[in-house]
Amino acid sequence: SDTQQRAELGAGYSLYRGDAWKWQLIGGAKWFDDELEIKRFKVRGPMGGQVPGLPSKVKHSNDFWQGFLGGRFTSRLSESWRLRGRLDYGYGGSDNESWTAELSADWRFTHWGALQLGYRYMDIDYESRDYAYDMKEYGPIIGFMFVW
Repeated sequence: SDTQQRAELGAGYSLYRGDAWKWQLIGGAKWFDDELEIKRFKVRGPMGGQVPGLPSKVKHSNDFWQGFLGGRFTSRLSESWRLRGRLDYGYGGSDNESWTAELSADWRFTHWGALQLGYRYMDIDYESRDYAYDMKEYGPIIGFMFVW
């Protein structure tokens, strides 16, 4: 099994703010925590028997940080609908980088909340002395936004 956690802290600066569009420069830090566990690990020897001394379970975890810089936009399509996009690049050293692309629409059904539907693509590449993580993650996103 593989579990991954990700947290992000950042800020934005508005480059343009019009009636229907807002463009921002964003930056901050991302934290990744990955845990991999392989159970029932069996290696057969040349004669078909299991090789003695090998573990039946292998577990490894690692966490790492990256600074990131990117941009995002918001477009107001109507009073209730907004289109949002984001593109960023994360860097934590020559063997530690990522990028994220995201496009979503949100429906503001009340003055304090909105439902978000979209698609996200992430490419994460990390390598240290004893651990390598090279992953492409993509798929739909569903979220709830509190607005204040």
